[in-house]
Amino acid sequence: MSYDPKLWEDFPKTEQECFDRVAEHLLTQNCRSVDQEENCVYRDEQGRKCAAGCLIPDKAYSAKFEGDTWSRLSHRVIVPFAHRGLISNLQCIHDNALESSWKKRLKNLASERRLEWKFENFGKENISV
Repeated sequence: MSYDPKLWEDFPKTEQECFDRVAEHLLTQNCRSVDQEENCVYRDEQGRKCAAGCLIPDKAYSAKFEGDTWSRLSHRVIVPFAHRGLISNLQCIHDNALESSWKKRLKNLASERRLEWKFENFGKENISV
């Protein structure tokens, strides 16, 4: 398994594009991608994708990615190295935060990384249960 740039032609060129794609994905899906043991996965059996999983083209995806972080995969030259820090931050939001807090956490991440926040009126209001 090695990196094939042809499979990644649609990969975001800028951090803003990367953030926007992942934020829209997470806020639309509004639930974690997990396996039967509730471990976060790039892709689950229901077709859901994690923050980084939504960036992986179908032809590039391998079940062997599961259990590795984006950072580790990029160091092994399996996925693009670009935006590695941002993608790791986005993975942490998906993996560790309650879905009801995603919008706020994504907004804070955008601010920290000096990215434009375009999702103020996106989707339903997050309601804590």
